Amino acid sequence: ATTEIYTLSLHDALPIYSVSNRHSMVAYWPENEKYPALASYDGHDWHLPSVPSNDLLILENEALFLMRTEMKKAILEWFPELTGNMDWVFSSGNSISRKANRGFLDQYQNIYAFTDIDLGGLKIFLNLKALMAGSSSKLTHVFPADVSVWLRKYGYPFDIKYKNNIKNIIPTLSGNSLNAARAMVSSGLAMEQEALLKDKI
Repeated sequence: ATTEIYTLSLHDALPIYSVSNRHSMVAYWPENEKYPALASYDGHDWHLPSVPSNDLLILENEALFLMRTEMKKAILEWFPELTGNMDWVFSSGNSISRKANRGFLDQYQNIYAFTDIDLGGLKIFLNLKALMAGSSSKLTHVFPADVSVWLRKYGYPFDIKYKNNIKNIIPTLSGNSLNAARAMVSSGLAMEQEALLKDKI
């Protein structure tokens, strides 16, 4: 059997950013595949083992990325609007925001960033927003409803410096990101993604 490789030319995908000669690689999980795969950038083109879906879910937490069955059930509960086929990608912290990854992300019509409910998660989204400026892809920061309830249940406290850092970026936020930031400041709590599955495993 032969494996077809889907190749995307960055000369078409990156009209704004110059092409980097640095290689890149992201772990992602195509919607219709049983196992995760690697997408790689050779300095000119992205190479994927399958044609991408329309939508992409970015997961900051590696454990959640790998817990396919549990996460699919949780997504149906937390994000009922996300009913279409979605590829997943592991953000590897803020690495997903690297300039070279713009070509990978540009393949998707809708990108949903699901991060930790903390300062790091807010910064990841802001960096993604800057990276995707001018893209036709729609980028959305997603959190389960009632973030404040989740924070009270599973959150951990942070100090005044951390709180001030959140306050400092609030003017740059909007939508779900802004709501999450305000909930963190109000409660004095932050939380990591994996806590969301404590009731499900």
